[in-house]
Amino acid sequence: MDTTTTASKATGKRPWVSGPEELLQHGLKLLTEDSDLNRRLALIAIDNAVELTIKTYLSLPRRVTGVGLSRKGFEAIGDSFPELLDALETHAGDRIDGLDLADIEWYHRLRNQLYHQGSGLTVERVKVEVYATIAQLLFKNLFGVELETPHTPDTDRIGLFLVAWVEIERLLQQAAWDGRSSRLSFPLGPSAKLPAPLANDRAALDEINTLRHLRHSVVHEGRVPTAEKVRDAQRWARLLRESEQNPSNSPKRDTMDQEPNEKTQGKSGEEVKYSGQYVALCCRAVKRFSQGDKFPACAKDGETTWGWIPPIGLADA
Repeated sequence: MDTTTTASKATGKRPWVSGPEELLQHGLKLLTEDSDLNRRLALIAIDNAVELTIKTYLSLPRRVTGVGLSRKGFEAIGDSFPELLDALETHAGDRIDGLDLADIEWYHRLRNQLYHQGSGLTVERVKVEVYATIAQLLFKNLFGVELETPHTPDTDRIGLFLVAWVEIERLLQQAAWDGRSSRLSFPLGPSAKLPAPLANDRAALDEINTLRHLRHSVVHEGRVPTAEKVRDAQRWARLLRESEQNPSNSPKRDTMDQEPNEKTQGKSGEEVKYSGQYVALCCRAVKRFSQGDKFPACAKDGETTWGWIPPIGLADA
C-alpha cells in the first residue's frame, strides 16, 4: 500500500504539501530553543520552505492550480528566486492578494546574508517569527492548508494581525479591480476606488493607512502589534467583509465603536459575548461559538483564552 497516499487521505492533505510543510515545521521547531545559531538556522529553513512552496505550486498540474506554466518555462526560472516570485505574481491570481512579494524577497536577501557572510551575523527572533507567519500565510493561500505551529503571546499577535491585514488588503484590491490590471497603492487617498466603509471618510482612510504602516513595521522592523491594533485590524477585516457581502447595507463609521472590542476574548468557562469564530491562543484551534455559549477548555492544553477572529474563510476546527 502507498503510505503517502494513505497518510494524505487520513489527514485531508495533498501529498505535495508534505515537503514544504516539513521544512517550515523544522524551522519553527528550531525557535523552541532560542539561540543566535538556532535563529539563523530557523530563518534559513523557513526561507527554504518558502522557496519550495512556490516551486511546488508552480510545478503542479494545470488541473490542480489552473497555472498555465509549461515544464520548459518552469525549468527556465527554477534556479532564480526573483523569477519565481515574478511567475507567482503572474500565475497565482488572488491567492496572493494581501501578501507583498517584496517582503518575501527582502527576507530572502536577509537569509542570503546570513548564509553567505558567516556565523558572525545574528538575526532578531521577532524577524524570524514574522517571516514564519508570512510563510504560513503563503502556504495556506496556495495549498488551502493551515499549519499547527508553536506559539508565544508575541507570535499570536503577529499572526492575528497579519491574517487580518491580508484580508483587508485582499478585499480592498477586489473592490479596486476594474477588469484590467488596476491595483491600489498605499497610502490610500480620497481618489482611490474604495468600498463603502471607506468612501468619503478621511478618518477611516487614515486608520487604514496607519494599519498599513504598522504592517510594514511588523514585517521589516520586527515590531509586535499591540492587542488594540490587532482588534482594529480584525474589526476592519470584518467591516470590509460585511460590505462585500451586503453592499447596500454597509456598516457606518459612527457605529464602529460599538463593535466587538475588549470583550472579544474570553477564558475557559466564561460566557461568549459575540457570535463568531474564535481561536484558542494555546494551540490556535479555531471553533465557532454563539452568544451565550461558554468558552470550553482546550482538549489538548486545558484552560485557555479564546480570541475572536473576523469571518475570513477559516474552517471550523
